[in-house]
Amino acid sequence: MVSGDLSSLLGRSADTAAVPGALLVAADGGWGVRLGEASSGTIVERVVRAVGEGRERPGDPSTLQWDTPWGTLFLAAESGGAVATRPELLARLPLATPGSQWGCLRGEEVAGALTGTAALLARLPGGPSHQQIASAAKALQQVKECSWRLEPSGGQLQLRW
Repeated sequence: MVSGDLSSLLGRSADTAAVPGALLVAADGGWGVRLGEASSGTIVERVVRAVGEGRERPGDPSTLQWDTPWGTLFLAAESGGAVATRPELLARLPLATPGSQWGCLRGEEVAGALTGTAALLARLPGGPSHQQIASAAKALQQVKECSWRLEPSGGQLQLRW
C-alpha cells in the first residue's frame, strides 16, 4: 500500500512525515515500511536507532543493519529512507507521489491475518465478535485480489475472484 498523504487517508491530522508512505508485507511475513520524506529525526527513526546497534552491511553502504530485540532490521541509509526485515524488501518499496493512494491486497492473506488475530480483535471493546471475524475471513478467502489506485485526476478499483 502506498500513500502520498497517509494521515489524510486515515482521516488524521498527524504530521505525514511521521507515518509510512509505503507498506509492503510479503507472503512469508517479511515487511518493509518507507517513511515520509522528512522523517529524519522523527520518533520512528529514533526508536529504530535506540533499540539496536547499527552497522553498515559489507559491500552495501546504502543499507544499515540493526540487531534489535525483535530480530534484525535493515534501514536505508539515506535520510528518511525505509526499514525492512530483509534488504531486498527495501528495494521493492515504491515512492509515493503527492495526492496518490494505491495498493493491492490478496484475500487469502488478509483472511489469514484476520484468523490469526481473531481472539485479540474479539476482545476489543465494541469490536466484532469472533464469529463475525471468522465469517469475514471466510468471505475474504474467495477474493483473489483487490487493487486500487486513487490519483488527483480520478481513481480505479479492481476486484478479482
